[in-house]
Amino acid sequence: IASTAPRTDNWGATMALTQRLSACLPDYPRRDVTRRIGLMATTMFSLMADYERRGELDSVRGRKRACRELVPILAAVLTARPADATP
Repeated sequence: IASTAPRTDNWGATMALTQRLSACLPDYPRRDVTRRIGLMATTMFSLMADYERRGELDSVRGRKRACRELVPILAAVLTARPADATP
């Protein structure tokens, strides 16, 4: 399976962020962490596009509200119990 992670020579900041997020999830298999980080990024960009379409990022108040909503949602994407895990 080919990795979808960006190459370090082109994406230094992305790699640094990915490494920091991975370090926060030490109990997850590497392939799961890589997938979750990708899912988190997709979710973030999709939600940000929705906020932008609705004009909710045009004010400081709207941007703060978006951050208050996005941070817990994105954290949940990273840390939710895997679907195949036993309760």
